[in-house]
Amino acid sequence: MKYFKYLSFLLFTSILLTACSDDDDFNSQTPIPTGDYADGFFVVNEGPFGGTGSLSFIKNDFSEVTQNAFVAENPNEDLGSFIQSVFFDEERMFIISNGSNLINVVNRYTLEFIALIDAGFEVPRYGTILNNKAYVTNLASFGSTTDDFVSVINLETYQVENTIPVNNIANQIEAVNGKLIVENSAFSDGNSLTVIDAASQEIESLVEVGAGLNSMVLLNNEIFTLSATQFSRINTNSFSIDASVDFNEEQGNFQNLQVANGKVYYTSGNAVYFTNLTDLNFEEEALFSYETDSAFGMFYGFAVQNNQIYIADGSDFASNGTILVYNESGQLLFETEAGLGPNGFYFN
Repeated sequence: MKYFKYLSFLLFTSILLTACSDDDDFNSQTPIPTGDYADGFFVVNEGPFGGTGSLSFIKNDFSEVTQNAFVAENPNEDLGSFIQSVFFDEERMFIISNGSNLINVVNRYTLEFIALIDAGFEVPRYGTILNNKAYVTNLASFGSTTDDFVSVINLETYQVENTIPVNNIANQIEAVNGKLIVENSAFSDGNSLTVIDAASQEIESLVEVGAGLNSMVLLNNEIFTLSATQFSRINTNSFSIDASVDFNEEQGNFQNLQVANGKVYYTSGNAVYFTNLTDLNFEEEALFSYETDSAFGMFYGFAVQNNQIYIADGSDFASNGTILVYNESGQLLFETEAGLGPNGFYFN
């Protein structure tokens, strides 16, 4: 009888400890974000020349579309003209207006206004976060390719505390391994990346890629670039090119690089293509093509998320653009109107 009671005590203790352990594990899990904008994606709409841009928000299941989401939550705040892009940290979204040289900071899940940063920019383009600082590229004057710079923003004060000269075009920017990687190309004019040490805020090196650089992607501590003449895979420890594929003139002008699911996605003309990262065969047949009447707005925005392909069509830039979502078989899953000049997708 004592032996049975002892075994019962051990069994009860084991169950109790297991239950406590499970509770601890549950309580230590990262909380699921809440807010009206927690389960979906934003579309950046540039807006008309001299007018105000906007944000559209679409639920992940496509059940709800909110136009002018920023204004809906912040009717007294100025989003600015010509919205270029947004970037995130864990809780915040930074909305770049390069027509008004300002950044609005909001909660990424509720769009509650936090701060306005309206000094220290000159045609800001893209941003990234590293060690509680934001780094934003600036095109500066349109007549020069050597006056571009990176604004360094203190995220405690929301003030630009320094600028880093790039001495080259400064467009897309990523942060990895304590370094800032700046794409030295705008409108496919360029063929290099600048590597900046974030601690010293000094340029460390230049990585040359193919001419006509148009896309840069950071994934799993690797940088991928797509040019009119070359695809490159770059090691971010040595910043050397691990693999590259050169294109011939007959292959067309590949653009809009995305890397996901072990695949490289890209566009040419009005068609979407992919190749596997393991073989990098850029002579595959198109996944699908889409019909558009837009002379300059074809694939104005492009993204791949959860095996779905997102396309923003700019239309005639005098009327609202269109969002289309396809699966990899080319089946249209969803279509809706966006704002004027939809140029990018940002997934929450």
